[in-house]
Amino acid sequence: MVDLHLHSLYSDGSFSPTYVMNLAHRNNVSIVSLTDHDCIMGLTEARSVANKLGMIFINGIECECDLSIEEATHIHVLAYNVKDLSSMSNYLETLRSERLDLINRYISYMQQEQNLNIELDDVKNLTPGIHLTANHILLWLVKNGIYHSFYEAKLDYLLPSSPHYLPKKYHIVEDVIRFIRKCGGIPVLAHPYRIGYSDSKLDSFVGHLKSLGLQGIEAYYATHSQAQIDFLLHLANKYDLIVTAGSDWHDYENDILPGIKVPDETKFLKQFIF
Repeated sequence: MVDLHLHSLYSDGSFSPTYVMNLAHRNNVSIVSLTDHDCIMGLTEARSVANKLGMIFINGIECECDLSIEEATHIHVLAYNVKDLSSMSNYLETLRSERLDLINRYISYMQQEQNLNIELDDVKNLTPGIHLTANHILLWLVKNGIYHSFYEAKLDYLLPSSPHYLPKKYHIVEDVIRFIRKCGGIPVLAHPYRIGYSDSKLDSFVGHLKSLGLQGIEAYYATHSQAQIDFLLHLANKYDLIVTAGSDWHDYENDILPGIKVPDETKFLKQFIF
């Protein structure tokens, strides 16, 4: 069993890196990674625990990338085996500062222009972790009955054409992939089917990302059907991409637990040695 897609409370998970590694070990995982959203704070702790438990640990991060500025959509790119963790840490700290600044600007705008009773702690309380984005503003709006759905709130707040849009800095997928490569990491497209593309469009998109420096694809994913796995394995072969596997485990809110079966764990591991 392997699992290269796990989250802790350092992003939007509910448990410490130590707990996550112990749970993975109890589920017979032998090759593991911690991939918190735009965060490497938990890697040292996770690696220490994994090593003590006899698991092979691979450094990981799940980076958020802007896909369409006009539609306010994004994708996730996993970064493995990053060598220059210092440069990566500086970059991620910049992202956190930018996002916190945006959230605080939204809060001030909503207080002063919309007369809404919202504070930063209200937004922080929406997640057990420390990873905050403008999406949490939308969640607060829905939770407090101001909007019926996340999508309705998004239309009014996050699109550049939205009436309540506030400017932000964008980090497009091309730049993120290049930066991961610059830091010596392996960029991997996370949960490809969550993008919502048809197989033919996904094929073209993966080919485009490959031209930008993408090196892998998360073919084995907790919610992928066998047909989806087979198609992603086909894309991996077509575009010469490494294949990864992950549960994307955050907590116990669904039936998913750490651990994904792959045909050959030894062959799987060799992909990360180059």
